[in-house]
Amino acid sequence: DYTMIMGYPGRTTRFQTSPELKFQIEQNDIRIAARTVRQNVLLEDMLADPKIKIQYASKYSGSSNGWKKWQGMKLAFDKLGIIERAEEEEKAFMEWVNASPKRVKEYGTAINDIRNCVDAIKEHSLAFTLAYESVYNIELTAFAGGMKAMFQRGLQEGKDTTAALEQAFQAIAPAYKDYSFETDRKVAKAMIKFYRDNAKPENYLKGIECDFETMDIDAFVDNMFDRSCFKSTEALEKAIKSEGAGIFNDKTLNAFASFSAEVFKPYGMMQKANSQLGEARKAYTAGLLEWKKGEPSYPDANFTMRLTYGTVKGYSPKDAVIYRHYTTLDGVMEKEDPDNWEFVVPAKLKELWKNGDFGQYAMADGKMPVAFLSNNDITGGNSGSPVLNADGELIGLAFDGNWESMSSDVMFEPALQRCINVDIRYVLFIVEKFGGAGWLLDEMTIVK
Repeated sequence: DYTMIMGYPGRTTRFQTSPELKFQIEQNDIRIAARTVRQNVLLEDMLADPKIKIQYASKYSGSSNGWKKWQGMKLAFDKLGIIERAEEEEKAFMEWVNASPKRVKEYGTAINDIRNCVDAIKEHSLAFTLAYESVYNIELTAFAGGMKAMFQRGLQEGKDTTAALEQAFQAIAPAYKDYSFETDRKVAKAMIKFYRDNAKPENYLKGIECDFETMDIDAFVDNMFDRSCFKSTEALEKAIKSEGAGIFNDKTLNAFASFSAEVFKPYGMMQKANSQLGEARKAYTAGLLEWKKGEPSYPDANFTMRLTYGTVKGYSPKDAVIYRHYTTLDGVMEKEDPDNWEFVVPAKLKELWKNGDFGQYAMADGKMPVAFLSNNDITGGNSGSPVLNADGELIGLAFDGNWESMSSDVMFEPALQRCINVDIRYVLFIVEKFGGAGWLLDEMTIVK
């Protein structure tokens, strides 16, 4: 069946060269390693305390979405030979370029220029990624830095010290609702250790009161956390009343300044090379378009509305393995794992399944559909986008991709990459039968 998806995909980079693709994998390796450490700390506390589970559910899922994607991307790169295919295309491109003096003049150095630019920014960019994914993820120091920035903005707007402090406090206070001081303490220790283990000595943190290379990280973090007035809104309010702007002499802020400097120092060094890289990319892209003139070529996604069309379709990832195009509630029950928080099935849902109480939403064979596959081209940002049939009727919601599609941001492979969509019948079943909100359906036109 025909399907089309309208939504706001984030960004794809399908005109990248092999040097850029190799560099992307290097950066992703750092991100994966850092997030593994942080997520393990978060998950341990989330499983031990229901309150922390609620506070960090969104933070954890936001982190793990990228973490899973980058792992899948690495696997897909290997399986689909993404880099090798890019190298083959570049070789053929250069043969075409070299066949014409005019093309040599316009595009002859484009790929080498890109490679040289990547080499120029690699060290700085990897240093930036390491710091950003580790020490910059300590919430306590982020609170301190964020409040100081808001305070300075208030002064620039002409407010007096008291009013500027109050404005800054009101801006930062809501973030404490989803904050666990002790969890953040554990994260801080883990992230600083991770940074020190992986950073080059020349990028060690500056501006702290001890030698970063030899310091006792646990003791440093405990001292910083125990003495900080940014540990809670109560402590912060008390400090503001007694110290006023003196709260910004807090050791936490000094640590944040050190972390921020390390994060953004290489970022500034990358700007010139990035500008040159942009020019080289423009030349290469122009050459590709001329080389493949007449062939379909659509631009990269850039956060604007896009429509992708395709069909409902299963796939075969390897010999003798075939995935059909849909799943049912039976599969949810088969994957149930009471000891794994991601696979706990609510008792009411199990009861509905056991009794076959699916209302008007079951398929002809009595099974309850849950999700279906299509070969639509989506990426991050498309989650929740409507999946429509040829008549513009809503048949599902796009929410994920299969493992093979994790590399689709750089190369779309129609034979293997699939969009995973929740079946609208399952959505309606959950609303009516599980959620008890069937009255919402009175506002809808249900097409059968």
